[in-house]
Amino acid sequence: MESSNDLTYWFWIDSIKGLGPLRIKRLLLLFRNDLRHVFELTRDQILSIKGIDDKIADGFIDSKPRFDQFAAVAARQRELAEKAGGRMLHYLDTDYPQQLLSTTAGPPILYARGDMEHFFLDQPRTIAIVGTRRPTQAGLQVSERLASLLAQKGWAIVSGLAEGVDAGAHRGCLAVNGRTIEVIGNDAAVSV
Repeated sequence: MESSNDLTYWFWIDSIKGLGPLRIKRLLLLFRNDLRHVFELTRDQILSIKGIDDKIADGFIDSKPRFDQFAAVAARQRELAEKAGGRMLHYLDTDYPQQLLSTTAGPPILYARGDMEHFFLDQPRTIAIVGTRRPTQAGLQVSERLASLLAQKGWAIVSGLAEGVDAGAHRGCLAVNGRTIEVIGNDAAVSV
């Protein structure tokens, strides 16, 4: 189990405007997955890294004095996730979905709930059904029916849990006891 301090580093690095998932992964690679070492870099050291400009370097340096605030945010977010029956994953967690990790846009911090042993994003038979929050009645019926048919064939249904098409997809999947994953959009980066 990671320490609360480790999670603090993840909230800290995710807060740096312009850094983004690809640059964070590059920093992890350069510094052997040690965010503490990244935190200790000077402005000149961070600027010497390919893809880091003055604006990112300034954000990097400006965020350091607020590290204790990131610790409080990390502790609170962990508490909220646990109360909801979930947890937070980051790139170095073994449960972080490998397909998502291999993309350039996978979030550094992922909130997850459910049976992580069977986290279906890494399964070959996973499909996303998403759409408008205000579908026609026919659109809603298609969403539910399609999800139901696919779930009966063993597909895991991924959707956003929003009203409309997304909720219809989850309902259709659950109606046949299918496997469903809800992906809730948020900006995990916290400004403190």
